[in-house]
Amino acid sequence: MTRIRSIQLALVLGTLVLTLGASVVEADPPANAPWSFEAIAGITGGDVGKHVSIAFIPGTGKPYISYYDETIGDLRLIYPHATSGNCGPNNEWYCEAPDTEGDVGQYSSIDYYRNDVTGENKIGIAYYDATNDALKVAIWSSTGIPVPGWTVSTIDDGGVGNFSIGRFASLKFDSTGAVHIVYTYSYTDGMGGPPSNTIGHAHSVASGGDCGEGAAAGRWQCDNISGGDPSYGFFSSLALTTADVPVVASTEGDLSLCDKGSGAWSCRTIDNFGGGTISLAIDQLDFPHIASYDRDNGKLMYAKYVGSGGNCGLDGGTYEYQCDVIDTIGEGLNQVGISIAVDLEGYPIIAYQEASDPMGVSVLNIARPAFAHGTSIGNCGPIVNLNHSWQCTTIDDATQGGGAGNLYEADFTSVAVDPNGFAAIAYNEYDDYNNEGRLKFAYQESMGLIFSDDFESGSVSGWSSSASGR
Repeated sequence: MTRIRSIQLALVLGTLVLTLGASVVEADPPANAPWSFEAIAGITGGDVGKHVSIAFIPGTGKPYISYYDETIGDLRLIYPHATSGNCGPNNEWYCEAPDTEGDVGQYSSIDYYRNDVTGENKIGIAYYDATNDALKVAIWSSTGIPVPGWTVSTIDDGGVGNFSIGRFASLKFDSTGAVHIVYTYSYTDGMGGPPSNTIGHAHSVASGGDCGEGAAAGRWQCDNISGGDPSYGFFSSLALTTADVPVVASTEGDLSLCDKGSGAWSCRTIDNFGGGTISLAIDQLDFPHIASYDRDNGKLMYAKYVGSGGNCGLDGGTYEYQCDVIDTIGEGLNQVGISIAVDLEGYPIIAYQEASDPMGVSVLNIARPAFAHGTSIGNCGPIVNLNHSWQCTTIDDATQGGGAGNLYEADFTSVAVDPNGFAAIAYNEYDDYNNEGRLKFAYQESMGLIFSDDFESGSVSGWSSSASGR
């Protein structure tokens, strides 16, 4: 597959369409806005930027990014703050540590809630406590008592035994501000046998819940989604419908989808393949979009609900989903970054790691349907009318800043779309020569984020990356 090596998509696909005899100009699709990137967190000899997650403030479009600082084992948060930042290039970002107790912060997942009527704002981060093998959550509220600040709680620690609870956490706020989290619940027999995995769902309640530790006791309800069925276990991702119904995509042996639309959890198999990393998004029509990794065949997969006429998701004699190969990204990867979001026009955008060359470095790519770029001809994905129907583009090819083949991009990645329809990606870069990890941030220039100096843009060869201390 021929890759686009320049991010200036506007020069290739973004020609303005002029209406003959009229002064009307059709706006260029948001997908064609050029990309820029920069390293925003790192420390000499340290390893930061893994287990990333990004969310935007509704309305203002400011990104908040949670990540894991492996050097000291802390949960970290970073966001733009041009006037009084304390980290990042030119101190235009603000860094803080919501939780530093033990080894905490792996599998972080962030979301932002805003109530325009009451003025309440919340940030929620779910993550894994490796010290205690527990699921934790950190919540910041603008209406906190006595002052706004972070409340850190242990939701589920499994009690005494060979339990590991909280990996692959995924958090969302519903329309009322209640928190929903899905996570992996693993048990080993202590005799060397394989772990038994299941998917759990925790949601915040006013009282009467069956989980939560200390001050959070009874403030959470924890349910077993998959009942220990191994085909519905391990990797998981959460999204909510417009009616606040939780939907969970998961993979281990199969690609599965579970929901609580009837008041009780119900699971079904969508496709059968060697499962890996998975990411779920739901569009404004409540249709699921799933990006996942076929580990056995080294493929980036995409599944969407079509109702009928698909090729997967058999239900009552009808194939309700369409499952397609989007790109080849490398076989047998233990950790691969894959994240999906849906833009304001209803098109999916997938940020992913491409590591198909076993002797080469890994790069950060994005994939979008060609129609999102205003064309029907792409360079990857399924063939439609003799042409590829998706556009796969390399954002960061790991050659910036004198990488000389030792930089590896996007083992962890997270993509989100801002209120204006432009995308941003948080991801990690690992330098295996200096044994250093950095947090990087890529965004479409039209987002108009608050920085005093612009990120460099243009061809890949013209980009620069810089790491700064926390």
